[in-house]
Amino acid sequence: MSTAKIGFNQLPEAGEVKNGDFFVLEDVIQAKKINFKNIIFGLENVTFASTLSAQSTDIVSLSANVESLSGQLYNESNSLTSLLNTTVQSATAAFVNVLFPIGTVIYTAVNTNPGTYITNTVWDQVAQGLFIAGVGSGVDKNGNGFVVGEGLAANNFNTGEYEHQLTIDELPSHTHTFQPKEGGNTSIAGIYTESAAGPGGKLAAITSSSTGGNDSHNNIPPLYGLYVWSRIG
Repeated sequence: MSTAKIGFNQLPEAGEVKNGDFFVLEDVIQAKKINFKNIIFGLENVTFASTLSAQSTDIVSLSANVESLSGQLYNESNSLTSLLNTTVQSATAAFVNVLFPIGTVIYTAVNTNPGTYITNTVWDQVAQGLFIAGVGSGVDKNGNGFVVGEGLAANNFNTGEYEHQLTIDELPSHTHTFQPKEGGNTSIAGIYTESAAGPGGKLAAITSSSTGGNDSHNNIPPLYGLYVWSRIG
């Protein structure tokens, strides 16, 4: 019984490739089969011809949908970025306001305005050359009452001096003892000069010698200078 041979050109065309199908290669020596799972197609050598043309409408529609989705994703990404930025900025501002409310005073060792590194704040340098005292009233060790006002209150600024020249009323109450001699001229260097006794044996006026340079004295305690900043905005 003879078996009919069918050439490759006579084989029916396959409409699709299913799992388990084989791809047949034939050369002048022999025919070979290749499992489709092992085939790698280089797209530069593949022509889809009518297959793509038949699906052109769907491809255009799919491309438009992809472009639309890409635009939506871009807009949503920008919206999300903007929302995150706004949220972070709002949270930062709230944190700064809690940490450094308006009126806060800070000290720094460098002359750099805190507004340059604390976001969205405005600072002013204050208390230049002035010592800091707590606001309020009280009584000192001598029983004298005092009141400290806020900032450069009149009773704060006008009472302090870096240098002060004592007045006579500010000197401790005291006396000088002299022992003049009757008759003749008697003097004690640097203390007093006595002229001769006048008629009737009365002593002449005794005048103390002048001393002292009339300079002011320093009222400044040892100090450590810092920059003082107050938040105003």
